Amino acid sequence: MANLQDYLGTLVASVNQARVLADIESANIAEQYAQHRLLKHFSIPRMKMQNVEFTIPVAIEDVETTEPADYQPIDNRTFVSRAYDELINIYQIKSFDRASSLKIRQALYKEADLLEAKLKSGETIENALRNFSDTIADQTLRIKTPSVSTTSLTSGVVSAEASAPKEKAVITRDVMSQKILARLQPEVKPKEMQRNIENANVIVEASRLREQKTENMVFIKMTVLEESMEWHTIENENGDSISRLSPE
Repeated sequence: MANLQDYLGTLVASVNQARVLADIESANIAEQYAQHRLLKHFSIPRMKMQNVEFTIPVAIEDVETTEPADYQPIDNRTFVSRAYDELINIYQIKSFDRASSLKIRQALYKEADLLEAKLKSGETIENALRNFSDTIADQTLRIKTPSVSTTSLTSGVVSAEASAPKEKAVITRDVMSQKILARLQPEVKPKEMQRNIENANVIVEASRLREQKTENMVFIKMTVLEESMEWHTIENENGDSISRLSPE
């Protein structure tokens, strides 16, 4: 097992070392040519690598995960709008009066901000959303007490005596909270951990790779481009020699 980052770095370093060995050999050949009465007029053979392409089979064994830095569990505006629409459905009205609407919206935005902060801090979606729903239900009931038919609180079965007067009942806090919770649950995004593939531990040994399933294999294609450096010596205005390493 090897760290993917270290493994790829070792491959690139090996290519650099191969170039070093080739240059040393070219220098040795140059010395031999210089001593030969005919070869000293020949050009010195020297290898230059333009592109080196790798196709590297590995199997991912372990991947480091981290929390996302920009986790946004809810879209506050959409979230508040969905909650407000659900409250209207619960009250079975077309809209709230202006004063009640303003207070309810203020409560929704305040609690939505608190909900977002709790989720970002690591609280579970279930607990945070339950607290939000309970709080909104309490505050809404204090702002405007609803009076709705009992049929709205049941499973939806309507009596055959449709023409009979419907008994009125006050909706409970628990029912309101449960309805808000059910409506808003799809609006909350779970925190998805980020996988840092560069720090993954991978299997690279041929004997172990042969034992891996196809779906566990990853083929990395990598191209190494050569950009050489050269020493350049120049003289400054005082006549001193200065050596600088510059791209070839």
